Amino acid sequence: MRQRVMELRSAGFGFMVWLALWAPIRFAGREPGFIDRLFLLAPLVIVPLGLRLQLLPRAARVAQPLCGALVVVSVLSRTGTAAALLAMPWLLLGATCALIGLLRLLRGGLRRMDEWCLNAALVYWPVGCLWLVISRLGVNPLGFSDDIVLLTAVHFHFAGFAALTILGMTGRFAEGMLYRVTAWGAITGIPFLALGITFSPSLECAAALLLAASLVSAAGITVFVVLPSVPRRMAKVLLAISAASLVAAMAFAGIYALGKYTGGNWLEIPEMAMVHGVANAVGFSLCGLMGWNLVGEEGTVERHVGEARHPRG
Repeated sequence: MRQRVMELRSAGFGFMVWLALWAPIRFAGREPGFIDRLFLLAPLVIVPLGLRLQLLPRAARVAQPLCGALVVVSVLSRTGTAAALLAMPWLLLGATCALIGLLRLLRGGLRRMDEWCLNAALVYWPVGCLWLVISRLGVNPLGFSDDIVLLTAVHFHFAGFAALTILGMTGRFAEGMLYRVTAWGAITGIPFLALGITFSPSLECAAALLLAASLVSAAGITVFVVLPSVPRRMAKVLLAISAASLVAAMAFAGIYALGKYTGGNWLEIPEMAMVHGVANAVGFSLCGLMGWNLVGEEGTVERHVGEARHPRG
């Protein structure tokens, strides 16, 4: 219990640091851009809140604040070998947690869709960590621009880790056909979107629409299934904000994907970062993980899991 309180305080302190990072800063001759600052919400707040729900071994959760702090220093530094080395502990932590997720699946986590989502979140996270290291190294694989390399890291931290953690928690209340289809759409849409960006505009558009539709469905499940079962008012408010923000973020994602596929370029990357990025990172991910942490503290999640695994009668 004491460790969980310390983790929540760590996330709170991380949020204060994140707010401070929006002040004009030059560190080692570099001022971070908008996407850099938005991304830093992940190591400072999003991942700590998500790991608290994942119930990982204590060592992983204790290491997270230090690894996250090194990511901040890395992002505030000039690109190069030193910046990449500072991000390496984050990659090692993510890879360790991914291994734990895979072991959980092999030990019986294949039966429940919510377990699939939670463990897939852990598996996707180090993909984002790897792209962060590549971004801080300053290289451009496959001819990607600096922004695309960084946005790939963003994608697997927020759409991969945060969204699937939230969707996994949603499944504690909503195990059923609609939830299973929604979850599979999200789990498959995340990597296919990355593959589409790399190899095929058609695949990118299809995967973006699949992911958007799946997450909008998840928002509907939250509103109509989860919220009526959550007794704590603040948790209800946060989860409702999360669901509404998700719908807005996915609407912009769909518009961007269709515009890019048709050559219309209706939204550019800076506009997407401003609108879709903020709605997804702050509105959906932050509020959603905060809400689920409140639900978990009152024991509602554990009660629903127990009822699902040991039904009456």
